[in-house]
Amino acid sequence: MFHPKKVKLFPLYAAVLATLSYIIIFGFCGILGFDNSTVLSGDLYQQYIAFIRLFLDALTGKGDFGYSFSLYLGAPAASTFAYYCLSPLNLLYLIPGISDSAMTIVVIVIKHALAAAAFQFFIQKGLKQLSPLTILFSVCYALSSFSAAMQMHIMWLDALYILPVLICFLLQYTRDTSVLPLLFTYIYLFLTNFYMGYIVGIFSFLCFCVFLFLRLDKISGSKHSFLLRKTGLYLLSVLCAAACSAFVLLPAGVQLLGHRSGDAVGFRMVAITLPDVLNNLFLGEMQSMGSPIPLIYCGLPALLLLPFYFTSAHIDKKEKIAVSLIFVFYLCATQFDPVYRFVHAFEAPNWFAHRYAFCISFLLLAISVRVLPKISEIPLKKAILYVAALMLFYAFMVPIQKLELAGYTTNSHGWLLLNVLFSGIYLLLLFAFHRNMAKRHLPLLFTTCVCIELVINGCAMVNRNNFGYQPEENIIRQDKQEAAIISGIRSADPDLYRIRVIGEDLLNAPAYHHYAGINSFSSMDNETLRNTLSALGIAAPFANIYDQGYTDLTDMLFGIRYSAVLSDDTPGAFRQPYALPVGYMTSAGILSCRLEADPFTNQEQLLRAMTGKEYHFFSAVTGNALQQEGINMNTYLIDNRIYWQHISDVAYNGCITYTAPVESGKRMYFYVSTGGVSTLDQTAPVLTGTPSPFRLASYIPVQAITEAVYPEEGTASLSMEFSVGGNYDYSASYVLPVYYDNAAISDVYATLNAHPLHLTAWKDGYLEGDITATEEQPVLFTSIPYDANWQILLDGQSIPSVAVVNDAFLAVYIPAGTHHIIFSYEDPMAGTGKMISGISVILLLLAILYRFKKTKKTESAHEA
Repeated sequence: MFHPKKVKLFPLYAAVLATLSYIIIFGFCGILGFDNSTVLSGDLYQQYIAFIRLFLDALTGKGDFGYSFSLYLGAPAASTFAYYCLSPLNLLYLIPGISDSAMTIVVIVIKHALAAAAFQFFIQKGLKQLSPLTILFSVCYALSSFSAAMQMHIMWLDALYILPVLICFLLQYTRDTSVLPLLFTYIYLFLTNFYMGYIVGIFSFLCFCVFLFLRLDKISGSKHSFLLRKTGLYLLSVLCAAACSAFVLLPAGVQLLGHRSGDAVGFRMVAITLPDVLNNLFLGEMQSMGSPIPLIYCGLPALLLLPFYFTSAHIDKKEKIAVSLIFVFYLCATQFDPVYRFVHAFEAPNWFAHRYAFCISFLLLAISVRVLPKISEIPLKKAILYVAALMLFYAFMVPIQKLELAGYTTNSHGWLLLNVLFSGIYLLLLFAFHRNMAKRHLPLLFTTCVCIELVINGCAMVNRNNFGYQPEENIIRQDKQEAAIISGIRSADPDLYRIRVIGEDLLNAPAYHHYAGINSFSSMDNETLRNTLSALGIAAPFANIYDQGYTDLTDMLFGIRYSAVLSDDTPGAFRQPYALPVGYMTSAGILSCRLEADPFTNQEQLLRAMTGKEYHFFSAVTGNALQQEGINMNTYLIDNRIYWQHISDVAYNGCITYTAPVESGKRMYFYVSTGGVSTLDQTAPVLTGTPSPFRLASYIPVQAITEAVYPEEGTASLSMEFSVGGNYDYSASYVLPVYYDNAAISDVYATLNAHPLHLTAWKDGYLEGDITATEEQPVLFTSIPYDANWQILLDGQSIPSVAVVNDAFLAVYIPAGTHHIIFSYEDPMAGTGKMISGISVILLLLAILYRFKKTKKTESAHEA
């Protein structure tokens, strides 16, 4: 037996060991020291940290919890905050003097340490195991493939440390302890991340059914009464937890359902075969986070002990059956799309498949801990045969998966050698246990081997980041440069307008620096807005608005007042000569404006609807004037649209270059449609000749306008490259070239700027100002995306809003005269959610008080 004080420190030991291991992983990956890369990459940089900064601004009074102009062109914020930002550990970012990169590493390491400590807590309190060797299985849980690879999704990591605690309290509850710890854990789970809360909730419900089933044999009274009481109280606690969290869940849920649209991204479907899934239990077998195989590796000890759980005579047969059913359920989720969607909240997640994989790792490690007390009774001969069979299976999968039949590879001979090496070491340790040899040194040797194995796999997972890592100094320099530029613009001009940042690598820069911008991402997809922007030639695929596809006209209409340039040489900002405010009066034609044709016609049609005048800024480039040269591409002309077809998407690169004479005083635009490619993707065509303000090499998004380059006097050109490995059929795609003459832009600006919205006060979710309407211009058009939750007061009286331009933007019909107008965003579910949460918390406190008094009364009666 171990001294109680030492046993109490086991969770701390597990946390420290996980912390040291993860720091070593970051060090070997060059994130700590060495080449000093930053952990901020991909979604972690473009979404999560940006949204956390936006949330902290709202928390400190600089923003609004309900709405933000830093999301999309303006979007509700509750669902974004509920999904990304509500972990209490995010408050650490408020500590001054620490960079976002450094604090993100701290937060990641803390969450992994908490996961190890929580699993150890589950082992000791739930499984009643007190062996120091269990600490290693806690570290395995914290450094599993899922947790190591998904460190870039820091808001998912909260589920890792909540799950073991929840299952422990669930197990204790079925043993007739109080339901309150379980209830409070569910509340914390739902508040920190509702999406992962759903995934953990499904797993915890399955575990509850198993625990209840196993407990029945030990009930002396009525089993039906026990089942009804425990099940009813459990469901009531989940409902109560959801009600206490309603102030977060209700507005977020309504926003998500209200803005949910047809998915516009390619979904990562279930794994191809069951052997692929089983193969991922080995060391280092995940090709990348984009692979469709679940991240279920959690250390070879768990794999090696797995069959002996089901053959052990010390474990009840009913327990084995119940646990097997959970395994079968999750294996079905890897093979069958309906189950796969169910465990992902009825979604098919793109990019990162099998987000429930940590639940399988938890189950595997819990099984291993159950076998651990009888490890010395495992027959050595059976263990050797089993390990040999595993290695043969792995060796057989190497040539099979090298065929790349599914487009990915997971096996290699190098990893085979490592798996054989570590499996051999664990067999030697098992032999030592059998022989009762060197007991003092076995735990140290076992600890060393497991940690080395986890560090090797962890390095593979972190290095397989799909987005790569940038030098930290580059991000810090760009952040400081951009912050200084934005701050300078705001100081000189505190009004509400939009800023374009040129050369920006941060996809969600507006949320990161909290300003109204163009290139932006939202947690929801406003499909109506996206389709409308695309119809105008602006790059706006699923949930994103890119800083590509804008013309002088769209810059003017959407209030892009400043363009900021990020450059090592000449950073700075310049004001657009023609930039309308966020709201301005237009003709009544805007109420019936529908966009249907090509983007150039649509832009002129929108101007006609706004001004009541006819304008022609674009003229077609005839087929005779346009020259084209293609390599491995077929092209053909239909109605001034140039279609292309990549001769072979798999075997050869392709390239097309278009050139045309430049007409005096005119520019040339190309409208590029990629025919079904719904997002910026490495398999999409690449523009290689785009000038400022566009990047020199950028992927072509859906329906984007781009300006031609002028490599020599008298010609304009556009080049597109089609890379090997493209998975799309380009035969339906086309290029539409036009000449652009902006001579009339000053007249358009004067007409629309005759009656602008003069803001007297504004903040996220609130606008107040003065406006003058005329009979010729009776509609106040705003470049704010339409949302029915905007409440509008005109001279103190509530008036309805109108959805205009394909129902994408907010507008108001105003009678002639000068008026005072107020826009305020009010989520109707915010108040309802707070009321439900308040009532639920009061009832919960009354129930706790009643239970406390009843317990005291019972104790007094016993003492008497």
